[in-house]
Amino acid sequence: MQAALLERFMPPSTRTVYTRHDLFEVIGEYGREKVGRVVSKLDRGDGGLGIHLWSDIEALHNQATFGSLPFPFVVQPYLENCRDLRLVILGDYCEAYWRENPAGFRNNLHAGGISRPVEPEAAWLDFAAEVMQAGDFPYGHIDLLFSGEVFFLGEINLRGGLHGAVISPEEYRARIEAIHQAFIEAR
Repeated sequence: MQAALLERFMPPSTRTVYTRHDLFEVIGEYGREKVGRVVSKLDRGDGGLGIHLWSDIEALHNQATFGSLPFPFVVQPYLENCRDLRLVILGDYCEAYWRENPAGFRNNLHAGGISRPVEPEAAWLDFAAEVMQAGDFPYGHIDLLFSGEVFFLGEINLRGGLHGAVISPEEYRARIEAIHQAFIEAR
């Protein structure tokens, strides 16, 4: 759902595929654009478990046709040498950390990745604010994908996990509760 709503923030040619007909449209588009390797993201495939790398769109199509890849899913061109940054934004609190995996393309920390805190840059925060506003998120864990100097939305979650974050679980819960309480009181 978020890819369908927030596609404009994601890497170019990111598409939500609901049916085989949708997939045929993507095959045509990717063929015209000469897209090589692609990534698919399964619905509710949290923590990198639903992310798959394919040699091309036809390999993905074969698996979807034979029922090994359930609909719906998101497909996008694979970004070479991509870097991953997580922003945790909770009201006026914000932190950022790079997530890297020297042994694979999944940068999720429980998939072998490592984290490194970094000071959030204004451009990242402005972009995240636009994404949060577009999706009506009151707070979030926003994953940015960097391809060179350009960055895109990877995904946004209300609860993206704290592995790698500086904030303690206790402070995190207190800040979430304060945001929820402020929302209730504003109604």
